[in-house]
Amino acid sequence: MRVVVGPDEYHEGVDDNAYTNVLARWNIKRAIEALAWLETVDETYADELKKRLNITVTELFGWRKVIDGYVDGYDPETLLYEQFAGFYDMADVPIEKIRPRPMAADLLLGRDVTLVSKVVKQADVVMLCHVLADEIDEKATRANYDYYEPITCHGSSLSPGIHAAVAARLTTCPRRPSTSRWRRRSTWPTTWATRPPACTWPPWVACGRRPSWGSAA
Repeated sequence: MRVVVGPDEYHEGVDDNAYTNVLARWNIKRAIEALAWLETVDETYADELKKRLNITVTELFGWRKVIDGYVDGYDPETLLYEQFAGFYDMADVPIEKIRPRPMAADLLLGRDVTLVSKVVKQADVVMLCHVLADEIDEKATRANYDYYEPITCHGSSLSPGIHAAVAARLTTCPRRPSTSRWRRRSTWPTTWATRPPACTWPPWVACGRRPSWGSAA
């Protein structure tokens, strides 16, 4: 998928953002599966629905080709998802320059730096691991958390809660102490009178419970 902005808003107009492509593929796949299920339980209604929505065999075949064509940037050797095409080729920023966190790296370093550097505003691939916790296994989740967490600035109030939730599920994660740190920081926005209502949900995410790996969603 071309010219998109993933959850990491520091990088604009990128191609093949892993979060975008994997979730798009997941949604299309689930829609096809839902139709197939409906055909087994109520074929008459399924036929009526396909007629009303003008869903043809040719269209379904086309959507299956779309699923197969999505690029997700996953490397089975490293277990990492490349955040988007070309992310690994971007410039490194010394860790000390994005400390302490949270920080607004686009303001402190400049957008001209964050646009071309491996600096992440908020959970992107880590968000993918959270949303699809029942499909992305623990080893892959740990690998991506360990790679992306140190270069994430948490420039959004939505980021600490997601990182806390993912870290809490990594039972042998070497960065497990970050669970309590990001959980505490996820509550900060709720104490700021000027923050919008949307900022009150990270603590619920951080303290919530997602399915265990391999369980049903």
